[in-house]
Amino acid sequence: MICRIATLLALVSVSVSACTRDSLPEASSADKAARRLVASNQLAGALSPYLRLHADNPVHWQMWGAETLAAARSLDRPIFLSIGYFSCYWCHVMERESFAATDVAELLNRSFVAIKVDREERPDLDEFYMTAVNYLSGRGGWPMTVLLLPTGEPFWGGTYLPHDQLAQLLQQAAQAWQQRRADLEAQAQQVVLAIARTQQPVDAPFPTSATVERARRALLAQVDPQWGGFGSGMKFPMTPTLRFLWESALRRGDQAGMKAVRRTLRQMILGGIYDQVGGGFHRYATDRKWEIPHFEKMLYDNAQLLWLLSDVLPQAGDDAALFRWAAHGTAEFLLRRLYDASRHLFWSATDALVGDVEGGGYRWSPAALNSAIPAALRPTAAAIWNIDGPPNLDGDLVLHWVRTPQEAARRLHVSLDELFARVERLQRALLVVRSEKRQPAVDDKSVAVWNALAAIAFWRAGDALENPLYHLVAVDARDALLRAFWRRGRPVHVVRGDEVAAIPATLADGAAMLLAAAMISDESEATTDWGVEVARWLTAQFFDADAKGFVEVAADMPDLPLPVQRIRDGAVPSGNSLAAQALLLLARAGSDEFLRAAFWAIRGRAAELAGSPTAHAALLDAADAWLAAELPTALPYPARSPRSVDTQSVLQVTAHHRAQQGVEVVLTLADGWHVNANPASYPFLIATEVTAPATAVVAVRYPPAEAIEVAGGQARVAGYRGSVTLVVERAVPDEPLWLRAQACSDDGTCLAPALLPVRPN
Repeated sequence: MICRIATLLALVSVSVSACTRDSLPEASSADKAARRLVASNQLAGALSPYLRLHADNPVHWQMWGAETLAAARSLDRPIFLSIGYFSCYWCHVMERESFAATDVAELLNRSFVAIKVDREERPDLDEFYMTAVNYLSGRGGWPMTVLLLPTGEPFWGGTYLPHDQLAQLLQQAAQAWQQRRADLEAQAQQVVLAIARTQQPVDAPFPTSATVERARRALLAQVDPQWGGFGSGMKFPMTPTLRFLWESALRRGDQAGMKAVRRTLRQMILGGIYDQVGGGFHRYATDRKWEIPHFEKMLYDNAQLLWLLSDVLPQAGDDAALFRWAAHGTAEFLLRRLYDASRHLFWSATDALVGDVEGGGYRWSPAALNSAIPAALRPTAAAIWNIDGPPNLDGDLVLHWVRTPQEAARRLHVSLDELFARVERLQRALLVVRSEKRQPAVDDKSVAVWNALAAIAFWRAGDALENPLYHLVAVDARDALLRAFWRRGRPVHVVRGDEVAAIPATLADGAAMLLAAAMISDESEATTDWGVEVARWLTAQFFDADAKGFVEVAADMPDLPLPVQRIRDGAVPSGNSLAAQALLLLARAGSDEFLRAAFWAIRGRAAELAGSPTAHAALLDAADAWLAAELPTALPYPARSPRSVDTQSVLQVTAHHRAQQGVEVVLTLADGWHVNANPASYPFLIATEVTAPATAVVAVRYPPAEAIEVAGGQARVAGYRGSVTLVVERAVPDEPLWLRAQACSDDGTCLAPALLPVRPN
């Protein structure tokens, strides 16, 4: 990090006298407004719990948005961008030692516009600037620290900085901005061009079986043969990769591949990365043996691991009792700590910190642990856990198994069923003691894509564990996606209670919702219709023939130097990979349009998939499923892309005044096209609506709806087609009227919503 700071210092090679007050030009009205905006900390009203953690900092933090970016341009100041998340340990450290410090705050407030971003609210910003940080420094992580031009282009990037290094960086960056600004601008331009190259689509044929097999074998070769997982040091679950290895091994009957996945899951469950008392998995382990974790618990990790455990369980062999215990424990952790039962939504994470102690909610002093274990269960605790071993984390114990369940059962002369019955009694006793202590804080925002994954996980767990309660949770969570996240015809990315962030959904949000609709079936026709309509919305908003497939962020997110079109699979599959999987499931019901969209989701990333399989595991899984089903490996684009058809070419609007006060609005639709009725069939569909100022319209009479079959008869929606008349009663003369509508083709493609003027004759 010091070397990277030195690189910036090298830009400062001459001394320039500071401007005197008399030499400063008089501030414009825009400058004055910008100075008022950045003169105080704006985070107290943020929806994000992570942002609100910084609301009392002396730094004049701003939220990312058009007004803040305009202020930076008006003041001609560089932007100090800090990106993190609620359960990030080093984010808390940097907040405490640097952003709460008055000297750092003075440097930031004087020379920069300081912006704080929750990466979980804006994954597109996180992806763009993380790509920049990796380019600039060779490594990334959180908290992410980036210096930007006033227009948003990055010229320096890093991660955590101790107080003194941060202060030095700010001083030298402010000086460089005054003295060598052209060099910083050239550096930023170079970074943006480098990122642009990563976003360019590369045409390649559909992946072959040989391509997928090479990638599969390369990934299997990276699995630790003793402890499972990938690599020999710090280990993350990498659940999308494990899922690909499991599914592809099942398709081939590959016992070695299945054993590699089971070994990884077994060692994780036996290790400290699994919370032995409260259930659920921590974010990652700091060692090869999975013993000492970083203690945050994420919804997305636990949802995907619960789903994977549930799918592996029927073929778990000797690990079945252990996997069943861990799956049940993970589900119960999610319901106990991350479930909002009143809304049927899941929260995002629990924190790593309790007070100032990392893992304070999970580590035990030897004395406290011994006093908490019931005497009758002490032999069981000694047989399974490291309670008699030396402390393994700063004088405390992080619990992990010291022998396999089979070895422990033999040692105690009990069956496996009896062993786990005792383990559960032991867990309950320790959980009572733990609950009396201060608990890790919860990030109580709800993210659409993670909630969809949790709904699927509970559905699969209900099957594997034969638990009807989990099925009910899954159905309620699926239905809550529709109720909580769909607003005025499109989904949003994040909600918190009844608050809704003004952040449109990403491709991942919509694709995960579609996957939940396709996988969680209560045999209702409404569920099938919902899935079809979500798929139509998804292809309308995110499929782009110019990008050779799906883009990750819709075109109406304009506040980045470049649009984020391509995101790799990470801890969660990318939106493109989720879309491929979901559309493939839906297409098997007979929709040619969805089949084409799934095809191009895979083919559009074929070059990247072949070149970097570890970054595209979920997409590999979709490609492997496609090839196993012997589907065609050459298909045209979906028939219509939203860029190739204009709403006004399929929907004509005419209007004339009635004899009495009012207006008749006539909609004429081209053959094969319709608009949604008012009211629409589902809350997430955009109802056709005439709007006007509050004083202009008393009532609108909409015609009766027609039941329209869409997507090859897979679903029916209430809509209008042909020629229909809407009657606007008591319209104030000369007040403007507008028609809000979304035109959809009967074969399953919807155009972007449109707002069209209504001009009476």
